[in-house]
Amino acid sequence: METPKDMGTTKPCKTWFIERGDGFIFACDEAEAWGLFHNRTEWMRRDFKIIGVSDGTTYFSIIRNSSQEMQKLKEELMPLKRSFDKYSETEDRLRFDELLDDTDEKVQKVTQLLTDLQVKITEIENKIKNFQSELINKAFNAELEIARGNIELPTNHDIITPNRADRDKILAKLQ
Repeated sequence: METPKDMGTTKPCKTWFIERGDGFIFACDEAEAWGLFHNRTEWMRRDFKIIGVSDGTTYFSIIRNSSQEMQKLKEELMPLKRSFDKYSETEDRLRFDELLDDTDEKVQKVTQLLTDLQVKITEIENKIKNFQSELINKAFNAELEIARGNIELPTNHDIITPNRADRDKILAKLQ
């Protein structure tokens, strides 16, 4: 899966989802889609098929709202780390100040709490670490599902026009 260079980074953009003959699906903008279907690219393969077209708003929305999800993960992590530090201090106090050994009930309880907390902390830290790639995959797949079945051929990009509004008028008159 591959996204176009500017897909959703600054604003939503119309996106073509193309499938190669081997099943690989990628996204591209209109000019790239035109090039693929009219031999204007350096691709050696010619087994492309349009899966669908979307306006890019879902991808953009998911990416934009991701900061809230990341903040939620960080807020979930902080109290766990504080608890871990406190239990760690308690374990040190029990072992070194009170000289309790590993078989003592208090030490075993604190050790188990530390182990449980470490599992939760590691799980959240892994989510944070993988957040970016999972986010892009999630946004890409959501946009792909919206685009599926909405087949639209790209407009001719061999003709250069001053702007988008004039482009549509000029191309309409040429047909």
